[in-house]
Amino acid sequence: MHRLANAHVLISGMRGLGVEIAKNIILGGAKSVIVHDVGKVDYPDLSSQVKKTHLDILIEFNRLIF
Repeated sequence: MHRLANAHVLISGMRGLGVEIAKNIILGGAKSVIVHDVGKVDYPDLSSQVKKTHLDILIEFNRLIF
């Protein structure tokens, strides 16, 4: 746990597995987390459960940073 609290983590890719990894790392208390994803989010994606989870995590991540 001490190592995670001092860790700087980069997560690349916010599909199904990336979202779960990001969630667990952030909730685990990493010192900093950078989320990288080159995929474009379009309006129709908002109805997808995976994309909602992705957007929710990004919103929470931004609240932690700013």
